Parts: sequence; C-alpha cells; structure tokens
Amino acid sequence: MDFELDVFTQSSGLFASCARGHRLCLETYSHCLEVGGAHASSDIVRALLDCAELLAVCESLLGRGSDAVEGLLPCCADVAERSARDCERFDDRQMRACAEACRVFAETCRMHLFSCEPD
Repeated sequence: MDFELDVFTQSSGLFASCARGHRLCLETYSHCLEVGGAHASSDIVRALLDCAELLAVCESLLGRGSDAVEGLLPCCADVAERSARDCERFDDRQMRACAEACRVFAETCRMHLFSCEPD
C-alpha cells in the first residue's frame, strides 16, 4: 500500500498527535531541567529527547507524504510509550500532559499501522 498523507492519516490525527507529542516532549525536557532533582535524571532527559527527535523525524516524513514513515512508526510508538511510562513516575501537571500526549501518539501509530495491514 502506497503511503500518502491521505484522508485517513489526516482524520486519524496521526500528524496532529505527532506534532503535539514532539512539542510536549521538548517542553517537558525544559521543565525537567528547571525543576531539577529526579526530574533531570539522565534516563528521563534521554527518554524525552529520544522521543522528541523521533517524533520530529516522523512529523517531517508525514508532512511530505514519505513512504519511509511506515517503517519508523513502530519504533516511534515504542519510544513514545517508554517516554510516557517514565513521565508517569512523576506527579506534576507537565509530566502527566507529556505522558498523555505520548500515549495518544503511540496508540494512533498502532491504529494506523493496523489499518494498513493487508487483509
């Protein structure tokens, strides 16, 4: 199946959830550095930056309708899920918002991939 930024992709919110997840990972990264302590641990910072960078690539590929995005989506979903789990360890609004955005993106990726599987 040729991949395009088609009606399904737009209506499923894949691009929008990718853009939101990317933005929130970067905002949360800054938040973690400002708060410091456990928020700024290397594993949290690394997870947020890994997720933000992968989502930026995914967003770019989606924006230009690249077929390459389909190979990247499973990895993006896994990294976003891992980032969500890391953020959920903290009880503050920014971390919860990031976790939610990452989970929505991961779920949207998986729904898209499932819909593209041959019958």
